[in-house]
Amino acid sequence: MTTIIFIRHLETLKDSKTNASNWTLSEEGLKKAQELSFDDYYSDVTKIFTSEEIKTIQTIEPLAKKLNLPINQIKDLEEVRRSDIFLTNEEFEIEKFKQLEDLNYPAFGGETGNQALDRFESALNKILEENKDKKVIVVTHGTILNMYFAKLLNKGSDIIHRWQNTEFGARGTVQDGKVISDFVKIHIIYPNITKFVNNLNLKISCTDKRKILIEFDDTANKEILAVEDELLSLSEKLYKSTNENKKEIKLRLNDCYNQSFYNKQKYLPTLKPLVYALNEFYENRSVKYIHRIFLHSDNLYNISISPNKFLLSREKDNQIFLDHIYNELKDFDNFLHSKI
Repeated sequence: MTTIIFIRHLETLKDSKTNASNWTLSEEGLKKAQELSFDDYYSDVTKIFTSEEIKTIQTIEPLAKKLNLPINQIKDLEEVRRSDIFLTNEEFEIEKFKQLEDLNYPAFGGETGNQALDRFESALNKILEENKDKKVIVVTHGTILNMYFAKLLNKGSDIIHRWQNTEFGARGTVQDGKVISDFVKIHIIYPNITKFVNNLNLKISCTDKRKILIEFDDTANKEILAVEDELLSLSEKLYKSTNENKKEIKLRLNDCYNQSFYNKQKYLPTLKPLVYALNEFYENRSVKYIHRIFLHSDNLYNISISPNKFLLSREKDNQIFLDHIYNELKDFDNFLHSKI
């Protein structure tokens, strides 16, 4: 199994007097490069590749020194090539959107997206041929990374949204040509879920498009852990009893939240409407998956609507399944519109 960890270079110091390919890391970028070198995720990397642009080299230099690995610079790993034109932020965004909407458009007086993809993939193919069954790092650039990952994930229609959510230092992993982890973390807002939860006087955050967290404060560690254990046990039983071709949803939270438990905890009556809404939502669905709500007793106590972790561990590489989870949350958001 050949693994490539892709890293977008860290924050740069913009300079209107020179081509973007000559820009260096900002002070914040240099600081983050030092922090990156302490990440154990890279401990078993065997080779490091970057473009010839200084910002990619600076991004990985501290880690390369720590791992005692040379930095292999490959010109064809660089960003989509452009002229020396320096544009205002508004002009840049307009041209960038044209570039991402049409991969045959020579944006910024330079390469087309397809031209850039061809030479980028040729460079990657050579790396793959020479590093079979190894784990390597490729430090490169935001636009070319978006084009490459969008192609692998068949997400071309979403590429502008992805580019807008691409952070400096973003990391994605590809194994044998298959995306294991996406480098783009798209922030999704579910307005009706958010409003519904806010009406319950609870806090909500969307950590990514397949998971939301509902937060509340309390000190009832034993009771919370007891419910979490019961839900976990229920999920395990359901998972084991479900064959591989038929994944049924059993959101039986009311079996776990008995009346005496409700009476003990001041916040649980507030959560009841959410539990009932979820049960009602899944009650008559024809295509069903195992889901559960689970609770954490850390500094904040969380209810998280997410796929069952056992099912997800088996299906984590299945993009169709992950898209299904996203669609279920969107459907639940639409369902709650009538409940608000």
